[in-house]
Amino acid sequence: MDKELASLLVNYKACLEQIFEINNKVDQLNTSEQLAANNEKTPEKVTELISKVKLDVDTALKRRCTEANTAKSDVQYYIDDALWNCACRTTLKPTKESDKCRLEQVLCTLFDIEKQSHDNIGDENSVNQFHEDLHQWLLQVATIYITVYTEMEDQKRVFLFLLDTPHVIWAVPLIQLPPIYDTRQMDSYIEIMSQLLEKATWTEEDNYLAILDQLTVDYHYSRFLESYRSKDNEEEADLLNITNKLTNILFNGTRRFHDMRSLTKRLCQTIIQITQLFIEGTNYDQDRIDTFLTDLIDLFHNTENYTTWIFLSQFPFKALSIQALWHLTLQLLHLDDFPEPVTLEKTLESPFGMDSFKSLLEDNQMHGIFMLNSLTNMCTSIPSGVDQLSQHDPIATCILIVVSYALFQIAFIDKELRNMYYKDVRDHFDIVCQQHSFIASLLLCWTVEHMSEMQNMALYLFHSLPINKWTVLKNDLKWLHQLLLSENTVDIQLAKYIIENLNYGYTYVMDPEISKSQPWHSRRRPFLSYDIHEDLAFLILDACQRFQPLSDTNKGTIDLVTSAVVSNYIATNSGNDFIHWSWTIVQKLKLYDCPLSTRAADIELSLTPTFLRTVLNSYSDMSASHSALVIYVSLMLSATSRHFLRFESGDGWLKLLTILKRGKPEAVIQIMSEMIPSFVYMHGDDLFNDASLLDFLKHLFLTKVQMESIIGANVWQAQLIDDSVMDQGFGFSYVDLMIHCWLKTVFRKNDWINQRALIAIMDSLCRLAFILKRRKLIHPMLIEEYRRLERQGNQQLQQQQQQQQQHLGENNGSPNLARFIRSMVYEGNVVPTLLANNDEWFGLRGINISKAPGINSHHIWFVFEALIAETAVERPYREEILKENFKHPKRPLDFFSIYRWLQHILIIPADHPLLPLFLQMFFCLHYQKLDDTTTLGSILFNKKPELLSKLRDYIANVQTYFGQKMIVAPDIAERFQQLYYAMWLWLGHNELLKHDYDLQQLPTHYNVDRLKLCYLRTEDEQPWYDESLYWVDLVDRNRLLQEFMQYPWESSERFRTKGKSEDCSTSSLKSRRSKMTSESTAAPLPPVYFREPNKVT
Repeated sequence: MDKELASLLVNYKACLEQIFEINNKVDQLNTSEQLAANNEKTPEKVTELISKVKLDVDTALKRRCTEANTAKSDVQYYIDDALWNCACRTTLKPTKESDKCRLEQVLCTLFDIEKQSHDNIGDENSVNQFHEDLHQWLLQVATIYITVYTEMEDQKRVFLFLLDTPHVIWAVPLIQLPPIYDTRQMDSYIEIMSQLLEKATWTEEDNYLAILDQLTVDYHYSRFLESYRSKDNEEEADLLNITNKLTNILFNGTRRFHDMRSLTKRLCQTIIQITQLFIEGTNYDQDRIDTFLTDLIDLFHNTENYTTWIFLSQFPFKALSIQALWHLTLQLLHLDDFPEPVTLEKTLESPFGMDSFKSLLEDNQMHGIFMLNSLTNMCTSIPSGVDQLSQHDPIATCILIVVSYALFQIAFIDKELRNMYYKDVRDHFDIVCQQHSFIASLLLCWTVEHMSEMQNMALYLFHSLPINKWTVLKNDLKWLHQLLLSENTVDIQLAKYIIENLNYGYTYVMDPEISKSQPWHSRRRPFLSYDIHEDLAFLILDACQRFQPLSDTNKGTIDLVTSAVVSNYIATNSGNDFIHWSWTIVQKLKLYDCPLSTRAADIELSLTPTFLRTVLNSYSDMSASHSALVIYVSLMLSATSRHFLRFESGDGWLKLLTILKRGKPEAVIQIMSEMIPSFVYMHGDDLFNDASLLDFLKHLFLTKVQMESIIGANVWQAQLIDDSVMDQGFGFSYVDLMIHCWLKTVFRKNDWINQRALIAIMDSLCRLAFILKRRKLIHPMLIEEYRRLERQGNQQLQQQQQQQQQHLGENNGSPNLARFIRSMVYEGNVVPTLLANNDEWFGLRGINISKAPGINSHHIWFVFEALIAETAVERPYREEILKENFKHPKRPLDFFSIYRWLQHILIIPADHPLLPLFLQMFFCLHYQKLDDTTTLGSILFNKKPELLSKLRDYIANVQTYFGQKMIVAPDIAERFQQLYYAMWLWLGHNELLKHDYDLQQLPTHYNVDRLKLCYLRTEDEQPWYDESLYWVDLVDRNRLLQEFMQYPWESSERFRTKGKSEDCSTSSLKSRRSKMTSESTAAPLPPVYFREPNKVT
């Protein structure tokens, strides 16, 4: 000890004590003075005496403060002088041994005085001030010492000083251990941990936590581990001994400080982290690892501190061998006499004597919760799929069975324990079944066996299980069937819940077997096997018998004909609900993927036309719906839906009609989405040439079925076929064939333009043709349809004129009737149009002529193609418009296509993809050159200028719309806003209609380049003759194509081969260290500073 420094410190402390003693007197005097002032009877002499004493005390206080400042300056000068004279001041490296001795002497003195000040507690305020100054001097000296002398022993010396300090939080930054790279350094580090946890006597928990934060045990161990293993040590015995020694010291700390919960948790957490780091990447033989882990687990398990039990479940059980895991399972469950597993069957038959384990759980619920957590984590440590390998080594599967059965008994069967643990065990089963789905099968079996005891608890259990990850086994269907046929409502509810939540989708594993009905592309394998899908369908059909029985009069097979005839009773609500539920489930099944079923073939033999018509005409909706369900299942699983010839000969159309009328129209979408691509692939357009197709579509249009979904699915499949065929070098396009066949089907109806359902089909076909660049199929067929309508209209008009003359004769030439009829029919040539007229009188008679053309606001894609065709056909009328001079026009003005384009532009949504093309066609017509001085727009809008005003207002609104979209998509919105602003300017600039106007003089915001593409073009230069002239740069066709290809069309999921996302659950040693061994918890060392000695006088 440095006696001089000690004397200075003692003197400074005495000065502080005197100051605070005087301060106490000042407080007493102030109190006395206040009392005297408040008391009117206080003698004046007393007041004067108090004032005099107060003056003397103030004088003494100032003198003592001066003495204390001088004493503090003396201490500071002494320390500064000692540090300044050290030779290491300039290099911060060890130089003279005397410097080290000198620094240690100063440190020893400061720490001794600090300890003594706590032992001899005087005035609290004086001690606090003294400690504050003393701590600053200690930090100043210790920082220099630690910076200069970095060896582990030197750092340990400072640490030992701190252990004797009553309060250490202030000194935590002084604990700065060097990186640990070898066993010698690690031994020293372990000794430091031993000193901390065995000899420290702090009573405050925060001191220990602060030290542990600074020591960063897991980080230093991980660095040592990485360094040790990088040296390719062949023998890891030293590493195991070091790890054992460190974990034992930490665990002993949990015993010593069991009353300090936060500290105990920190120590346990550190043990777990060290264990995980050691296990990952170890080269030890399995027996040593088993011994190391089981010994640690025993320590945690046998302690009576429930804070320690929390961490029992966090051990890396996956590092244990299956044999060790089996013994650990028996140990935790207290099943010492349980036989070694030989087969799964014997394990399931073995008695489970768990009385001892149940008694433990009943006595201590907290312990029981942590035990159940551990058992669950032991199950999840076993790799998935062990049940498939159980024939070779059943132990792993038996562990899962034994633990699951124990949890099931505790939480749902045992009357004493289930109220304590049912919530926790339910969550545990969720975790276990996520990894081992066959446990759900066992739970179903045990639940059915104990259904009378569980009741609603069965629903509670299965509602928490990941049923969508359950790979159902055939034996499970037996239990589900039993539940469905039960008289108990809860049983039925459980079975229905399980069935409706099974995973009927696909995995990302490709089926090596190519589908015989859809062989154009490899398909994904369903999550549940094909057999399960088929068996589920027949299981549900059989369950439907309970609610709507279909009698078996042939004793061998179900005679569905007789069943449908005799079943005419009105269904109950529950029965009706069950049939509807059955429809919902059966439509989820991948029946079309399944191989042909012999059971379905047997049923098909009974589905005669007589039976089908009986079902169609049945008075019982429920009976008919049940029969339609049988028809649907048999159709999807039989050859009738796989080959068109079998479909045609097997009353396929009548079966579809029965399903449509008496079953679910949605099922027809599924069937046609599946069948039509297969039929087209193998039989071309035979299906579409069948006259029964149109008859069936008539009935289909009366329902709410969206034909667009069927056509979209058909074309998507055709595109998939084309992609596969193109890879093989063939040039035939199934997309062309599919679109052509549907077009031909529509055009087979003479009055298709007056039927909204067929127009909706046309709209869908036009959209798909545009997206897939197949407009060449649409345009010529629409031209031909226009010509046909023209011929048909002329014939019908002649007949009407003859009938008009007859009516006039019969009515004695009534002028009122004649005037009425003339007002309805245009006097002149017939003006056909592909856009349906709104006049119902003409529509009912298949006539599409009127004084005003029709406007269609719902089918914009079809309108575009129809107007393109009519604009092309209108050419001769535009060429003769100048000659006619509007006196005797061959075509009414309202029917000119320029008006038709404008009228439809006004009703198109601002964000419709085709709006730029509609405007292109309009402006091409508006500025079309008729002769050297005249444009079409200048003539036709001379009498209807209000239409241009409406168009200009509309374009202004569209421009505003895109202005508001600037925030969401600034680039696209700005481009379209500028485009529509330019169009708005065009319409307001009448000079553009003059032939000799020079476009070059227009400013840039007129978008002159775009204007030139539609300005003063001749008829032969117009875009309705050449698709390459379309402004396709303004239509995001790639986005439309992507949306079409990614849309979840019916039956498309099986062919989508998008890769499965990577599993990021595992982590390497480095990533694990980055998560749990960060160095950021260690506080940095204070900055080093040497202060030149300055004696204050």
